[in-house]
Amino acid sequence: MNNSPQTATNHGSKQSPNTQDTTPSEKVDSRLESTFLDYADYVIEVGKIGRAVGLKGALVFHLTSDFEEFLQAGTRLFADRLQRFLTIQSITKRRSDLLLTFTHIDSREKAQELVNMRLFTSKQETRAKCPLTKDEFFYFDIIGLEVIENDEVLGKVIEIERIGSTDYLLIAQTTPASPDQPQPQKSTKAKKPKIFYLPYIDAYVLHISLATPTQNGGIFTQNAKSLCE
Repeated sequence: MNNSPQTATNHGSKQSPNTQDTTPSEKVDSRLESTFLDYADYVIEVGKIGRAVGLKGALVFHLTSDFEEFLQAGTRLFADRLQRFLTIQSITKRRSDLLLTFTHIDSREKAQELVNMRLFTSKQETRAKCPLTKDEFFYFDIIGLEVIENDEVLGKVIEIERIGSTDYLLIAQTTPASPDQPQPQKSTKAKKPKIFYLPYIDAYVLHISLATPTQNGGIFTQNAKSLCE
């Protein structure tokens, strides 16, 4: 760090003396802007808070993630309705329930204010803390990919639902316009795309290529076209 009065090096970036003279209101605005940007990254749902248990702030937690090991003391999660972060203090299993306590939530009254809130994490933290094995993918990497069969695009993944032990990809079907079909002269209300379910099993899914900065990626299938006809 350069301690001269002219410049100060902070994490590799130089700040002019004017930065140090920022008014208190400007400092607050800067912090708020940073916080809002931080919130925007937290879009991956981890689970939902259930009922309060006991008198010291414990809460039942309904995990919607496949990675229970993601929940660790010190993990920071974003509470949607509260619009702020909660930090896990402890995790306890009691029979079939998963109980969490959070920093600064130390009474039943405070805990009850969190009931039914959904908690979120970021894609970056998910990738860092949830290692995948071969041929495993995160939902958020699959959503948005095109489904391709014999070089024909059948549609695009818009959501994933788990029914029983099987994941189903919800595909918004692609319906290219026929060149022989006359085009209306007046504007008409756009029709909603047809949706079909594609089971994520070997009978239909051959392989998946994730999107990269230079390639769109896709889900390559067999026998899937019959599901959307």
